[in-house]
Amino acid sequence: MSLKIPQTLTSELVRLNVVSEAALGELIKTAQAEEKDFSRVLVEKNIISDKDLLALESSLYRLPIVELEKIELDKEAMKEIAEDVVSFYKIVPFAKEGNVLKVGMLNPEDVGALEALKFVAEDKGLALEKYVLSLKDFDAILRQYRTLTGEVGKALESLTEELGEKEGGVRSIDEITAD
Repeated sequence: MSLKIPQTLTSELVRLNVVSEAALGELIKTAQAEEKDFSRVLVEKNIISDKDLLALESSLYRLPIVELEKIELDKEAMKEIAEDVVSFYKIVPFAKEGNVLKVGMLNPEDVGALEALKFVAEDKGLALEKYVLSLKDFDAILRQYRTLTGEVGKALESLTEELGEKEGGVRSIDEITAD
């Protein structure tokens, strides 16, 4: 896994004396060794709170904050981007208004995530509105994605079983009429 370290954010953390250059190097090594998102390491090591990190990112990247716990998620928007893409790139579609898809991001510097969003937008004829979101909100929505994916999987399994039973019935009728 190629871990994306947000260079603009790391520089700003050092500039603001939130962390020293030496400590930053150790935090980056920890993130890489544990294959964790850099912001998650910052919060887990109590370098900065999730809330303060979110405010810093909003200011730094000039993106609005989305607090997903305060809004109702749009299930149709969630269907626009597959769970594996959400999980890998740490991006979350949370609302769709007309042809505008609103997406929260954990790392707005992640070029791969930005390219994935661009591809989805072009493929589906959508405009994007990007936001920053907290680790807490990302984790919560990822659980919802997995629940939604699980529900769809169960529904497909049930449908497959029903179709299998019907096909079995058709075969029996074919066998009977063949005699």
